[in-house]
Amino acid sequence: INCINQKEHGDVSTLFHDQIDFPGKRDKEVYIKIEATAVNRAEILQRRGLYPPIKGATKIIGLEGAGYLCNSQEEYLSGGYKNNSRIMALLEGGGYSDIASVHKDHIIPIPENLSFTEAAAIPETWLTSYQLLNLVANARKGDYALIHAAASGIGC
Repeated sequence: INCINQKEHGDVSTLFHDQIDFPGKRDKEVYIKIEATAVNRAEILQRRGLYPPIKGATKIIGLEGAGYLCNSQEEYLSGGYKNNSRIMALLEGGGYSDIASVHKDHIIPIPENLSFTEAAAIPETWLTSYQLLNLVANARKGDYALIHAAASGIGC
């Protein structure tokens, strides 16, 4: 399958197009045929070697993406996945490839009004924002929040 790979950590010049084997799938994982991915701070840090992938995850960068649910390599090769659900996913890695494996609990249906490109930018950023506001800050209706660097995905 096609992917964006890197042989060494560094800036974007270390990235290159590559061909890799079809990914394996662990228990409770499904495949997502990636149609769009996003670039977020964690991936930039991974590319630079400052944020290692979790143990057992692919070395291919890409922590969020959107595409079609795909059941098998055969379905991927035949294009049959195009009849399946449109999903976005929070990935352990592999978003910079044609297809990635993802835990079934980390997929979200894409609303009809969103494109793959729009949906790809949601999982990492939205879930981080939700966690910070609701689980860490315990924000309630009527509370105020100071957002630094509002142009970034999270406002860090």
